[in-house]
Amino acid sequence: MSIKETITVQDVIDLLNEALKLDPKAVQDLIESRVTCNENLGLHPSIQVSNYHIKGVLTVGMLGFLNGIFGTAKDDFGCIAAIYQLKCPNGHKGEDLRKNMLGDLCPLCGTSIQLDYISEFKRIR
Repeated sequence: MSIKETITVQDVIDLLNEALKLDPKAVQDLIESRVTCNENLGLHPSIQVSNYHIKGVLTVGMLGFLNGIFGTAKDDFGCIAAIYQLKCPNGHKGEDLRKNMLGDLCPLCGTSIQLDYISEFKRIR
């Protein structure tokens, strides 16, 4: 394959989804890996940096950099998202949780719903 001179959001999403199919654990570990960063990087206009993965500490991950390539929307977020399936710590998942969001209570047992695994990457903006 030759080097591409131009690349689209869809090209990146396709590559992420291809890698996810080949090795879901490696991709999830890579996406969830974060490193601390300084305020200068935190102020970058398009690289996505957060302070909520480690409360009050600026961190950045691979998805933050990939989104930084394409810029941000009016809400200051990027266009590529990792879509997670949800689970209940008590084992409830799938259809039982489909209409819920992270932090909601499991409709079957009342425990807070958690992230399970990345099922796909997609464009959200």
